[in-house]
Amino acid sequence: MAKKSNTGITKKIFFMYVSEDIDHPIRWSVKNDFKSLIQLKSYKSAGALFKALQEEECHFLILDSVLFESVGEFIEKVYAAVPTIMILIVTQAEAPGKELKELTSMVGVADAIMRPFTPDQLNKCLYEIFGFKKPVELNLFNVKKGMVLAADVFSATSKDPIVNAGVVLDDDDINEMVKCNIQRVSVHDETSRFLNCWEVKKCGHEGRCPASVFLDADGFLGGINAGRGCMFVKDTLLEIEKHKDKPFGTKIRTLCSRCEYCKLVATESRGKVSHADFIEYVKNNKGKKTKSAMAIFTDEKPKVN
Repeated sequence: MAKKSNTGITKKIFFMYVSEDIDHPIRWSVKNDFKSLIQLKSYKSAGALFKALQEEECHFLILDSVLFESVGEFIEKVYAAVPTIMILIVTQAEAPGKELKELTSMVGVADAIMRPFTPDQLNKCLYEIFGFKKPVELNLFNVKKGMVLAADVFSATSKDPIVNAGVVLDDDDINEMVKCNIQRVSVHDETSRFLNCWEVKKCGHEGRCPASVFLDADGFLGGINAGRGCMFVKDTLLEIEKHKDKPFGTKIRTLCSRCEYCKLVATESRGKVSHADFIEYVKNNKGKKTKSAMAIFTDEKPKVN
């Protein structure tokens, strides 16, 4: 039986609306290299896609410009409905530079990729835009806590995995593989950038902590709600007894500045994360209420520092 674990990574949800000539290459690349990180949904019409965007959670969107008379108008419509979304545009090979520049300068558009593209070019694009890195196969002694397992791991005597793909590896997982004489495993490294504070800290407060239910901060630095902006939210539960009712500056100096997770977020964002960035993001994103987030949203809105 598969190992029970509460350390699975929260998958990022991709929606896709593309023509048949590139549907399979994109699907193959995403599922082959990033299946433990990504949940992919494909749509056959712009109407069905937009309806899904209004009703379901989506983090990233891949659009094919050849399917639209004006892809720019559709992008504006999408961004108005889902202001936290990141969009990758696939364009025709002969798309002029001016058109590409106009598309990539639109709010919500992360980048554009031109036909024809190779799997390596698409993977590079997914990594540079969305942060996903292809899995690597490592000897077990090189595997570290915090890496994400890219494929199920089986022992020689079991038909069921001893550790499931998508698990953020901890010491127990690694020791279990050592006991089962596992030699090599496929992992995603540097994927902690997608983890929310409760996934790294394993505090058990998801759904109750103000950071985890702060809907207006959803998508900040790629996190769920304020999962990657916890340092800017008051009364977070993990250290509430230490900083409750204390000034914002005290919390930052005594707790957040020493927190390994906060240091990780700061490093991964290359210094672009700040209190001002968070406040501005919340203002722009205010009022967005996705179906999934509403399930844990409380009556009292979290306080922003």
